[in-house]
Amino acid sequence: SMEKTLVTNIIKCADWGYPISELELRMFVKYHLDQIGCNVKRFKNNYPGMDWVKSFLKRHKDRISQRMCQNIKRSRAAVSKNIINEYFDNLSQTLEGVPPSNIINYDETNLSDDPGRKKVICKRGAKYPERVMNQSKSATSVMFAASADGQLLPPYVIYKSAHLYDTWTEGGPPGTRYNRSPSGWIDGQLFLEWYTKIIIPHCRRLNGKKVIIGDNLSSHLSNEVIRLSEKHSIDFIFLPPNSTHLTQPLDVAFFRPLKGAWRNVLENWKTCSRNSKMAASINKDCFPSLLKNTLCKLVTKNGENIKAGFEKTGIYPLNRNRVLNMLPPDTENDNSSINDISLVSENLTTFLKESRYGTPDTTKKQRKKRLKVQPGKSIKGNDFNISESEDDPGKENFDEADTPVDIEMIVNEAKEDQQSSSSNLINVGQMSNIIIKNNIKEGTWVVVKYGETKKLYFVKIIQILQKGELYEGSFTRSSNFSSSYNDETKEPIYIFPDIIDFYTFKLDDIVMIVSPPKSLRRGRMQFTVKLSDILNNFISNLLSESEDEYSSTSYVPSDFNESSDDDTSISETQNENTQIVVNLDASDIADNDQSNEDINSNKGRKRIRDETKWKRNIRKNLRNSGKRYITSKGKEFPEKYFEDFECMCHNKCHQLFSLEHRENVFKSYYALGCHNLQTSFLCSLITVLKKNRTYNKDTPSRKEFSRIYSFPVKLINVDTSYIKVCKDFFKRSFKISDGRITRALVNKVVGDTPPKDARGKSAAVNKVSNEKRVEVINFIKKFPTSTSHYSRHKNLNKNYLSSNLNISIMYNLYKQEHNDPVSMYVFRQIFDRDFNLSFHPPVSDSCKKCDIFITKIKTASEEDKVKLNEEHELHLRKAEAARNGMDSDVQAAKTDNQTTVIAFDLMKTLATPSLSVGIAYYKRQLWTYNLGIHNLSTNDAYMYVWDESIASRGPQEIGSCILHFVKNHVNTEKLIMYSDQCGGQNRNIKMALICNFIVCSDHLSPTQIHHKFLVSGHSYLPCDRDFGVIEKQKKYHPEIYIPNDWITVILKARTKNPFKVVQMTQEDFFSTVLLEKDITNRKMNGDGEKVEWLKFQWIFFTNDKPYHMFYKYSNNEFVTFSCVNLSKRVMAKPKELQKLYPNGHPIQKEKYNDLMELMQFIPPIHHDFYKNIKQKK
Repeated sequence: SMEKTLVTNIIKCADWGYPISELELRMFVKYHLDQIGCNVKRFKNNYPGMDWVKSFLKRHKDRISQRMCQNIKRSRAAVSKNIINEYFDNLSQTLEGVPPSNIINYDETNLSDDPGRKKVICKRGAKYPERVMNQSKSATSVMFAASADGQLLPPYVIYKSAHLYDTWTEGGPPGTRYNRSPSGWIDGQLFLEWYTKIIIPHCRRLNGKKVIIGDNLSSHLSNEVIRLSEKHSIDFIFLPPNSTHLTQPLDVAFFRPLKGAWRNVLENWKTCSRNSKMAASINKDCFPSLLKNTLCKLVTKNGENIKAGFEKTGIYPLNRNRVLNMLPPDTENDNSSINDISLVSENLTTFLKESRYGTPDTTKKQRKKRLKVQPGKSIKGNDFNISESEDDPGKENFDEADTPVDIEMIVNEAKEDQQSSSSNLINVGQMSNIIIKNNIKEGTWVVVKYGETKKLYFVKIIQILQKGELYEGSFTRSSNFSSSYNDETKEPIYIFPDIIDFYTFKLDDIVMIVSPPKSLRRGRMQFTVKLSDILNNFISNLLSESEDEYSSTSYVPSDFNESSDDDTSISETQNENTQIVVNLDASDIADNDQSNEDINSNKGRKRIRDETKWKRNIRKNLRNSGKRYITSKGKEFPEKYFEDFECMCHNKCHQLFSLEHRENVFKSYYALGCHNLQTSFLCSLITVLKKNRTYNKDTPSRKEFSRIYSFPVKLINVDTSYIKVCKDFFKRSFKISDGRITRALVNKVVGDTPPKDARGKSAAVNKVSNEKRVEVINFIKKFPTSTSHYSRHKNLNKNYLSSNLNISIMYNLYKQEHNDPVSMYVFRQIFDRDFNLSFHPPVSDSCKKCDIFITKIKTASEEDKVKLNEEHELHLRKAEAARNGMDSDVQAAKTDNQTTVIAFDLMKTLATPSLSVGIAYYKRQLWTYNLGIHNLSTNDAYMYVWDESIASRGPQEIGSCILHFVKNHVNTEKLIMYSDQCGGQNRNIKMALICNFIVCSDHLSPTQIHHKFLVSGHSYLPCDRDFGVIEKQKKYHPEIYIPNDWITVILKARTKNPFKVVQMTQEDFFSTVLLEKDITNRKMNGDGEKVEWLKFQWIFFTNDKPYHMFYKYSNNEFVTFSCVNLSKRVMAKPKELQKLYPNGHPIQKEKYNDLMELMQFIPPIHHDFYKNIKQKK
């Protein structure tokens, strides 16, 4: 009976997670026998031996046996039946009616570079046989997902690296996706990418409700994931915390055989592969193929293992008892205790229960936060709202050296110093109540006060939630590099944590908007403002506001550049609460590193060199300051730190000064940062005297001077007294060598001053005199120049010389005029540094109206010049406003999926054939036309090519190409078109009717068309740049025989994002004759005003009002449209368009005859093309 009770208690201990070993069993038996006073003679001192243990196990082999145990954490052991029951209660409602193919479980695991131990054959008695095989502690993280019907989804591999290379993605399992992170584990951004690329495409192929089951980690989830889940009818379910060993199907039944197969594949690779034998760890190039081989080994068992995992975890089929049976049995239902041992059994049960479900250790804070969501219940977007009582973000990781601890405490103390009343106290929480929401977008950088202590953090906005009342952002922290400050600017350095946790905060927590940081190497960032400066500005602003109880002024920082750190402005507002707003210029957002220097400061066309940014000067400053630097040859010298030492001389010099004083002198010496100042300081501490005596007068001595070293009693730059020290103490105190001292004293004899650093300061022998420089400058000024219209705001001083000139020609002219000329190098240097000139102004840069203005201004009187200059400036502003409008439309279209912006233009006629023989210049040639349509929304360029034997180049041909483009490439409701003001092609009634036909058609997407015209002479479109690329490519094709050769030139013109060529045929060109018969081309609008087509700047059509043309004479969006009704009284639905040239388009007979004469220079293979061309009779 005693053994039966003992067996029952052994099983009880094992059920509660505290199994006993053989030694513990023997000690337990001895303790029990001693307690009841029983003495067993076959046991020595009542202590049973191993023979008894073996016989005991054999007697009760039907109830107990020996097994290898598996360790679990106390947090996992704390999972109780109540938690599991609550989980399955919610799970049963969520999985109701969901098929197994729609139940998906995901989990992340790592595949390590360790093939593990293996049984081998060796000499008898060898305890630890060795096997030569490289291994490491590195591991690669892989995200797996599988459905309850046994289907394994493609894996998702995350490398630990800052970059991702194509060779790391080759040879892996089909459909596998690859990414990288600094930590090697998945984070919020990678999880979203995995969810979008793996889960969403898989769920789209499934019908009905889908369920995703995973662990409860906030870094694995975001609002974007939940929004995608709701959009695709996916319910997201979290498992109970610390229960994945019981409830995670992949953990329970898939990962163990996976890692066993992985170790076998890895061992074979390390054994058989020649390159792998020498590799210290797995090459990332080889990992995809190893992963593929691993999954191939399990391909026949994957489905069975996955199904077994879902069944054992009770998910499918739904059965909570599968999990409950793996937990300890209920105490109420356990009646194993009997007779005399009943009291002991009850105490044992109580002890086991307290040990398993005791209070967990909470001294160590978890790095990743768990979401407060019931396990088994579907997650919604509002589950992500973080309460105000939550701890500061990354309290362990965010070591904010420049962050105030408690803003409110500092503000209160400052106000108490000014003896202001407590009733006027304004806390920080009230300062940012009314941040202007329109200024905050995704990607905006803000300063946020967060947590109980209201610390300040630089935060990048990731998502805007609840209509701007709630935000999700990524917090930065101070850099943990060797120095958290920039060596040059002494500004704090910030980085994102390796494991990025996104935090949610309210609108009230945003303090201000700041400019984007300057990007440094290795992911480091530097802001133009300091958090401490922001705090000081708050304090001063609050103190000024506290003087007036009803004050409603706002602190508005005007700029954050170094030149205006203290520049603040106060503006009035009608809001009751204080608001903090930063007005950011577009240029500040685009490039916050732009210099504040005046744009006119650099008058040369080459940038002014900044010697302080030269590598050798930076190296020199670092060396003089005692900081770490690397020489030009790559040798690294560490930073110099003060170190305590003992002087071994008889005076014990180190005992004459305190350790703190010696460290201050050391830091003050290197704080000088200048070689000359440091040399002067060293020389002031060393006295050089002629030697007093000679010990051996017969032998000449090389020593002529004696040196006396001293050390300052007070700090540098203060009235100082000195104490004599030994040379070794002197050198070690400043960490300098004998050579440094010798070089400092090389010229210091009695009465001399220390030498200055003369390295690199010698004057050039062949330096050009100032007279010669002035001579070259005056010569260059003789050449006439012209200005550019497009670059007048980018560089006001930019001028252009004649296209017939270049620097070589100008230098030759200079040599002819002067007998003693400077060299070509000096001439070019002066040309680049002292002038902002360029050659070859673009032909399209010439504006007829601007040329007339310039001519009139040169000959006008002073009064007329003022008026002409005003008109000219107005003309230029109109042109600039039109181009700015185009840029604004392009930026808006990139964020609006229902808007397309295009620009179109006709290239200059292309002569065909294009021959190098002289007679070709005197013969008529066939014209090839190329209409370029540039999609500004996607930056794709389309070239519509035809020749004049197919169609002409009028408005109907241009409109037909636009119609073809809309049919095949426009899927948006709004179409914006930009072109020049050519009346014969673009700005006419035929083109307008085609636009009206498009918006009224049921088969085409656009319901609105805006046709905008740029100012004549200033209409340099993206198509013009495309045409320039084509003309450049033409140089490599000297002979063009037929129009198809031009298509070859266009296709080869650009390798990156090549042009898309559409070869137009006669069937693609349509006539507007039927449309013109159905309308009345009225000359007056509805208001009785004359319709002036030649002044149109903007035409607008909409399907809400067919045959109504809205127009205005300005590109200003605030100017109202005028309207003209083109419809007749009785209007029919727009008819289908008829062919423009149903019988072909013949050419002139004279041109045909010239082409026949040129056929002798054309290869015979192309003769049929020209013979089949139709000619006019």
